[in-house]
Amino acid sequence: MSKIIVGHVRSPPAGYQCVICDRTSFLGNPYGFNEEKYRDASVKNCGLWLWDNFKLSEELDCMPIEMTFYTNAPIYTIEGLHIAQGFKNPTVSEVMRELQFIADVVNQTGNVALLCWCKGNKNPKIEDKACHCDRIKACIERLFL
Repeated sequence: MSKIIVGHVRSPPAGYQCVICDRTSFLGNPYGFNEEKYRDASVKNCGLWLWDNFKLSEELDCMPIEMTFYTNAPIYTIEGLHIAQGFKNPTVSEVMRELQFIADVVNQTGNVALLCWCKGNKNPKIEDKACHCDRIKACIERLFL
């Protein structure tokens, strides 16, 4: 059975095809935060950003989505969140290509590890932290597998 896991960039698991999903990639979390208490809001907004990319993939496949927060509030007014420095602001088609690529790798190899900086690394204190890669994993499993 195919399996997607989430891990740390510095501790890639053996036996998995590893895909880095930090902000150097098109699937990096657009939403940064300065305090740990805003992690869940950041991850939730990333999941909504992924969903918007999917919904718009057939209509606007060459345009970046205008970055916003999902509360009807203007950008930068949600306490604790900001558009992350280094976010690539990819087009819808770039995001969808990356998601499809990961799904294809899962179908071909069976095991994929999505790597970021906030999970794993053999540190039990950060093992249970929410990570945008959890949302990427859920998105791929729901839409492509």
